[in-house]
Amino acid sequence: MKKFLLLLLILPFLGNAQIILPTIPDLIICDDMDSNGQDGLRNIDIISHVSTVLTDYQQPNYFTEAYVTLVGAQTGLFGMIVSPTIFAAQNGQTLYIRVENPITGEFAVTQFNVIINAPAILTAPTPLAVCDNALPNDGITSFDLTQKNAAILGSNCTGCSVEYYEQNPKVVTTALPITNPAAYTNSSNPKTLYVRVTNANGCRSYTTLTIKVLPNPVINN
Repeated sequence: MKKFLLLLLILPFLGNAQIILPTIPDLIICDDMDSNGQDGLRNIDIISHVSTVLTDYQQPNYFTEAYVTLVGAQTGLFGMIVSPTIFAAQNGQTLYIRVENPITGEFAVTQFNVIINAPAILTAPTPLAVCDNALPNDGITSFDLTQKNAAILGSNCTGCSVEYYEQNPKVVTTALPITNPAAYTNSSNPKTLYVRVTNANGCRSYTTLTIKVLPNPVINN
């Protein structure tokens, strides 16, 4: 009885103004975080995406829930996403957000689309082999790595950029690209370099390039 009287006292101060939700922008990401960058599937954090837009509704007395269907979000009865911070989304999917004030019963539904762009499909290049162009035959020489750009990209990657690394940039986040790939001097022979390609959507794909120095013939006098 005391709880009921307390609720009656609180309600006039809360008011019954209808919840009006802002438009949530589409979530546009790249499919470059798993082993298959062409399947249009990726785990996303729904809460992180919507929380910056729904700042006015991040209050203890509001429920914010994500749904896979509009009817589910409108009724609140089915289709709720149980783990919205790690949700397996697919390209082109529409997700629905329900915000409800459980005290007044007011709620509103908004939505956003998930756009998962694919990285470029790369061709693993054949090794780049050059002759040792200086004495002695030490296996150290200068390479023009950009000679392999066309072979790596093929003909379907307009606007793509190619970077070469000594460390794997997919693993070593601090790895820096080779500053002058047109005149790169190897430090060991043979040597494996790492290639990162960024397409027009900002999505990245990776491959490797092996370089080797061929020794000059030694004349037997």
